[in-house]
Amino acid sequence: KDGSKRYFKFASKDDAQNIINHEKEGEPTRLFEISKRQIIEYANKAGAYSQDNANHNIDFMATQAVGGGSLDFSVGPLLEDYQRYGASGDAVAPSLVYFLPEGDNVAHNQFNFGNFLYGFSGRQLGVALLMLKIGGHINSLVNSAQNGYKPQLDSSDDQYSIEKGYFYSHKGPKVGFIAYEINVPTYRKGAARELIGKFYDKTRRK
Repeated sequence: KDGSKRYFKFASKDDAQNIINHEKEGEPTRLFEISKRQIIEYANKAGAYSQDNANHNIDFMATQAVGGGSLDFSVGPLLEDYQRYGASGDAVAPSLVYFLPEGDNVAHNQFNFGNFLYGFSGRQLGVALLMLKIGGHINSLVNSAQNGYKPQLDSSDDQYSIEKGYFYSHKGPKVGFIAYEINVPTYRKGAARELIGKFYDKTRRK
């Protein structure tokens, strides 16, 4: 609005061309700058700042980082908040919305931004980046039907967005907030063991 220029890139190499294609078809796309406060709020509502969830973080991730779980940000809060602007409820359907985190120079499509929020939330829970990336691969393979797509490994941009979210904590302004501990999504004991068991079953069948 003030005439200044803002330079950024996309997490996915395909996003810029997809935007051009949508605009040619008369489908306007939108880029939203998301404040750090909003990012923290998404993670907070998902249960990422609960100490109890942090104490059982792997079971929590295995319980909630699936289709319909609190850490399924893409078709949870992002769909709810941005559907009127063209957000998609289907992982393989086109989405017309893109997100640029405050203070960062990498924008994400709707589903990659869900991965960004997953990475950000995982760090608040004390989960190592490697575990989050492995979890992304396992979830895409094992829970593909629940997630709405065929079994597959995470793409390179999926993994990149997880990493960007994980390291985002130090960017943007410091934000004060109250961590939600009551009435937040929680974990199911043994969920991680069940997920790993399903993964081994699927890989053995191959």
